[in-house]
Amino acid sequence: MLGREFNSRHLQMKNKIAHGFTLLPSKRLGVYAPLVLFFFSQTLLASCVGDLGLPSQINLSGSPGLHLPLGYVFSASGTNNGFVDGFLNPDVIADNIQSDGVVIRNYQYSNIELEGGAVVNGDPLTASPAPVQTYIIIYPIIEYQLPTPLENLPPEWVMPEIEFKGPSFEAMLGSLMGIKFRHLQGYILIDGINNYNNDPFYPPGKIDLLADDLILLDGKDVVQENFSSGFLSQEIEDPYTEPIYGASSPPFSLAPLFKEKTNSAPMEITLDYIKPSSQTISIKMLLVLPLTFFIEPEKDPEGRPVYIPVKNENYVKMEIKQLDDLRFDLTAFGNTIKNAYFSVEDVKNDVFSGVVLAFAKGTGADGFYIWNEEVVSLDAGAENPPVSITGITEIPKMAMLTKAVYDYDGDGVLGGSLSIPPQRKVNGAIANEFDFKITLDASTDFFQTIPLK
Repeated sequence: MLGREFNSRHLQMKNKIAHGFTLLPSKRLGVYAPLVLFFFSQTLLASCVGDLGLPSQINLSGSPGLHLPLGYVFSASGTNNGFVDGFLNPDVIADNIQSDGVVIRNYQYSNIELEGGAVVNGDPLTASPAPVQTYIIIYPIIEYQLPTPLENLPPEWVMPEIEFKGPSFEAMLGSLMGIKFRHLQGYILIDGINNYNNDPFYPPGKIDLLADDLILLDGKDVVQENFSSGFLSQEIEDPYTEPIYGASSPPFSLAPLFKEKTNSAPMEITLDYIKPSSQTISIKMLLVLPLTFFIEPEKDPEGRPVYIPVKNENYVKMEIKQLDDLRFDLTAFGNTIKNAYFSVEDVKNDVFSGVVLAFAKGTGADGFYIWNEEVVSLDAGAENPPVSITGITEIPKMAMLTKAVYDYDGDGVLGGSLSIPPQRKVNGAIANEFDFKITLDASTDFFQTIPLK
């Protein structure tokens, strides 16, 4: 799971009485949340024994002010942002795919034609449409050793069916819940076969590829016996810019598979009519992964999509783990919090566009209700007025929202769309940022009885 693993304990307080009353917060999220309570009114009630007896109790009440910085959402200091690094660092993605021998590079190209003719990336020079961060990934499947020496292989030899686990992107997507890949193009690369012959009675090689019950390739011709690109010999820091050529299979889309699940999927590959040209047959999968995502709306009990209405526009909600980690009970500061103001400041964002933050008035079986339809812009440098919420007993649920659009390349349903731009480096380090800090200022009804006898 990407992102900092924050401890979501409720704040604990210690009461200390010595010529006054102080509440001390505990350490949370790796930083101290300063808390200052100012009592504007205080009442001392005494029950005396005789004329000069001591009071039996002290009742403290009033409307103290509460200032509670919740800190940066994705990094305690606002500098080390693992949330962004998880999408823009090829090493992190290679680790999350969970397969030995994975090779991954940044991929820059003018366009890529998916099945059906969809162009999913822009030209980095013209920025029309806007380019997105894209990777090219070599995913090893198997190195199959022939059962006998090549020269002794009988003519009727048949390549056995190969079962393997496909790549997993579960960890990479762990910090952004509810998103699914919009595009994910694949090719099969085979080395160690001779698919060209002049025998009219020997058909060309055929390939089948299944993932769970999804048919990705069905009797397609093996069109090349060797992957001829110079990709594998390239320096790891250099982005790959050439077209994909020399693959053994036609392109196929894995997006339907990763719209349903992001973890490893059992897969099967079958090769028919192939003729080995070496003792070892190596099979790999080449993946082109643009970081463009589709976000499905939540469903009501009848299965109908539920959208978040904001000023006559439909939005779709993203569940963000780090936002849930900021939630805790506030009743230790009083029965209810009056006149709570949530300020979102210091927005750093060169990653997402059009994303907003919303606070929930409440949640129910049919969705997420925004407080007064107030949303906070998360565009870089945005200055937002504080969001005012009254009568709460805990930090309310928060969610990032993106505007709903039609998914013309998929099922034609209305949902969210999200793209991540190419990584930006400064002095060799990833410099893309996405973070913001949240502060709560409020007043609360406070009452406490302190027995003295």
